[in-house]
Amino acid sequence: MERFITGKSGSIHVDGKTIDVTDWSLTDESDWQETTHSGSEGFYTDIPGTMKASGSFTASYNMDDSPIPALAAGSIVALTLDYETNVPAMNLPKAGIDSFEVTSEAKGVINFTCNFHSIGVYTWA
Repeated sequence: MERFITGKSGSIHVDGKTIDVTDWSLTDESDWQETTHSGSEGFYTDIPGTMKASGSFTASYNMDDSPIPALAAGSIVALTLDYETNVPAMNLPKAGIDSFEVTSEAKGVINFTCNFHSIGVYTWA
């Protein structure tokens, strides 16, 4: 039997707390360093340079979950992103929170969105 991950569940683990999310995204990127030289016979060559992961996640406030994790622009946190419960995707031992946006609707749950970037080493689970 095959089992596919739907991508609509998951969680963020920050400051020892688990936050269930409505969605998250992550981009893993490298700034390639050109190494073209006289022996490359006129073809472009390069090697991977600095690696960086960045992304965002959206979640809802649970006011009974106290204390609320230290999430704000400028916070440095540890993040573990899950594909679904107990199926980890990415581990970022150190991540910087770039922005923290709160959305409050008159008839809705208060949600927040954080944009983040990796600091140092990170690993795919």
